[in-house]
Amino acid sequence: MKKWPAYLLGTLVYLGLSSCNPKSYSLSNLPAEQIIFGQGGGFTGAVNTYLLLDNGQLFQKKSFQSEDWEVLEPLRPRHGRKMFRKIRKIDQDSMGIKEPGNRYFFLHYINAESRFENTWGKPDYVAPSELTELHAQLQELFNKAQESKQ
Repeated sequence: MKKWPAYLLGTLVYLGLSSCNPKSYSLSNLPAEQIIFGQGGGFTGAVNTYLLLDNGQLFQKKSFQSEDWEVLEPLRPRHGRKMFRKIRKIDQDSMGIKEPGNRYFFLHYINAESRFENTWGKPDYVAPSELTELHAQLQELFNKAQESKQ
């Protein structure tokens, strides 16, 4: 008879923790803070654009397939938060690059106060390593999320 308070307490703790899922957004109700990244150009001129939210939600738009965003398998929320911490640490003076080439990469950071757009790929231009490394990490996380879905 004395065990039921422990079971009740355990059940309440479980229910409380299981309801702590991060907020889910729709494309019509996005938060102010977003990371947009991708690549494009080349022979076909195709552009792949990805939109990441800090809760790990991920969206994709492929220029030649559709103008609509597709909802993708989300990243783990901790990975989303980690990418946002990294992009916030980048010196804003190294943001605002406009050096596209035939094939180009882009990394945009949007928040309530500002929008930083970075595009690079010109053969004679070397983008700051903090941008190229973050872009590569974002692309790797996207690839892993898509592999785990299959």
